[in-house]
Amino acid sequence: MKIVRLIMKVLALVLLLTALFSNHILPVTYLIVIGAVEILLLLLVWKRKVLQIFMVILMIISSFGLLYTENIIARLVTYDPLQTNSVSFFTLKESSILTVKSAINKKISSSSLVEAKLNEVIQTELEKQGYDQKLGIFEGIYEGVQELYDGVIDVLVLDEAYIDTILMIDADFLLKTKVIWAIKNTVERVPIVSEKDVITEAFTVYIDGNDNSGALRTQGRNDVNMIMTVNPITHTIMMMSIPRDSYVPLNKKACGLNLGLTNTLDKLTHAGTKTTGVNCVIGTLEDTFNIDIDYYLQMNFSSFTKIIGALGTITVWNEVEFTEDSTQLPTPYHYEKGWIELNKDNALAFARQRHGFIMGDLQRVKNQQEVIKGIIAKLTELSTLTKIESIVSAISGSIDTNMLPAEVMALARTQIQDLSFKWTLKSVDLTGHSDSQGTLTLGYGKPLYVFQLDPASVAAGRKALLDNMIIPASN
Repeated sequence: MKIVRLIMKVLALVLLLTALFSNHILPVTYLIVIGAVEILLLLLVWKRKVLQIFMVILMIISSFGLLYTENIIARLVTYDPLQTNSVSFFTLKESSILTVKSAINKKISSSSLVEAKLNEVIQTELEKQGYDQKLGIFEGIYEGVQELYDGVIDVLVLDEAYIDTILMIDADFLLKTKVIWAIKNTVERVPIVSEKDVITEAFTVYIDGNDNSGALRTQGRNDVNMIMTVNPITHTIMMMSIPRDSYVPLNKKACGLNLGLTNTLDKLTHAGTKTTGVNCVIGTLEDTFNIDIDYYLQMNFSSFTKIIGALGTITVWNEVEFTEDSTQLPTPYHYEKGWIELNKDNALAFARQRHGFIMGDLQRVKNQQEVIKGIIAKLTELSTLTKIESIVSAISGSIDTNMLPAEVMALARTQIQDLSFKWTLKSVDLTGHSDSQGTLTLGYGKPLYVFQLDPASVAAGRKALLDNMIIPASN
């Protein structure tokens, strides 16, 4: 029995040391204390049969606890290195064309907005089906839809990311058409890499929220757009929300557009529908505000409700009393002015509401900022540690980010090291005016509502973000 007990003690000790050395979340001082106390206790009860068994069990439990905390971040941080573009081939509902094989002598067209490489893939896949003509090209998506309706083309080729945008101006599009074929093209995403040390250097984060439910898609309309600068020394976060309808020139290279284009003005929300997805949005925002974006966090409304559901409730400041109209509930949610508590359902409606405000979309982005502030405040509360498993289970697979697990662990470690400190959350507002302009995505002949950013406001927003990145001289 002595040999068995000795083996048990040695194995428990090895397991503990492995867990201690592999843990990157808890501060080193915590790990030293845990290791020293448990090893000392083991030595003290080395020859006492009952107590040494109890100590071995304690060491095994604590070791698995340490390994579990390490696994939390691996489950939390998700990055998909692949981008999949889903492409559908549409004909009119009454068309006699039922399959792509029956369209080999017909006129098939795709948009010039689709990345050239993807159009090459479409051409190749058509040729495999016996299509020997050159793929036709139209410009704005609205132009392609009209050509299909007018009989100029027989088959309209669309990246499915554009469907929601089309439905905004033609709600019956899917009723008037049918899909005769679909293909998927998967390529490696161009990685967005940061060299920042998130513990000693200030860094920027772009938060991208798309108006979809279900599984997270990395390509689609970016309805929530927020840039944050995080200063880990002053523990200050500066937030700036950009209205989704902001009229800005898209970055041609980042968006995979033809570099010969002379005009790329479009709604910001259309940037995420481009073949390159979030890369297009980030490149465009970097141009607009002349600021480098280090990291991004991409989520959809399902991710959003899962996070708040796991937290329970959040507290936000509501600037304007209102009754929402987005949920179509028999009894709509009503929000009083002042500090209010929100759950996952009414928080989503609070963040989505845009109608009925004097400031319109500007009020909505303010409300979105308040929700993000509420989430951050709740996440950094000591009591949240007891909900960590439910939070991780809820978020796992629901967020896409380029932040490395080691970087998330480093931030978590600094927070745990001093549970008493709070982050100071600040925000800066953009201003501008409503306008009606054509867009690159739908075509410059189809005027849409857009928001013209005030240049002075853009400059002030940039300054506020950069000022927050200044590290005090004493550091």
